[in-house]
Amino acid sequence: AAPPLSSGGPRLPQGQKTAALPRARGAGFLESEFRDGSGKKVAVADVQFGPMRFHQDQLQVLLVFTKEDNQCNGFCRACEKAGFKCTVTKEAQAVLACFLDKHHDIIIIDHRNPRQLDAEALCRGM
Repeated sequence: AAPPLSSGGPRLPQGQKTAALPRARGAGFLESEFRDGSGKKVAVADVQFGPMRFHQDQLQVLLVFTKEDNQCNGFCRACEKAGFKCTVTKEAQAVLACFLDKHHDIIIIDHRNPRQLDAEALCRGM
């Protein structure tokens, strides 16, 4: 069993590397970087509870918009401000390959113009 985060606190499930950890009194939040298996730098947040330190991976967001407009730019800025890594794709054919490559945590699909992008078929394909 994994060690408790604090006395009587929640535990990380066995085999799980990261968790969304609540802000708690005495918890420290730090930004750091490490290199993943491909050699790319990946930002992570170090969360520290007393002597224990956990690494929380940066969330990956995929934005699927047929054109760059105010909504697309607004979502992108909000993701950057929240510290999420954001990928924007405009072509429906590239969405599945992009998703399989990075395994995004959040996917936002623009469904305002169904003639250019069939969002429901895209979701079924994923």
